[in-house]
Amino acid sequence: MSWHYRARKRVLQGEEFFDVVEFYESPEGWTCEGVGPSGDTLSELVQDVGRMYNDVQRYPVLIDEGKP
Repeated sequence: MSWHYRARKRVLQGEEFFDVVEFYESPEGWTCEGVGPSGDTLSELVQDVGRMYNDVQRYPVLIDEGKP
């Protein structure tokens, strides 16, 4: 299964906001809740922050209209 981080734009109760999700390519889908960076060490945390940053810059914003 291939995945990457992706920025997601959501509108809830008329308010627009962005978060980061894990986006899966096959089958296509994404995590319901936004995710934050993590790691078992400070170095791994820094690497994950870098991956998030690079992926959010590389891939288009996911527009989540709240439809199942």
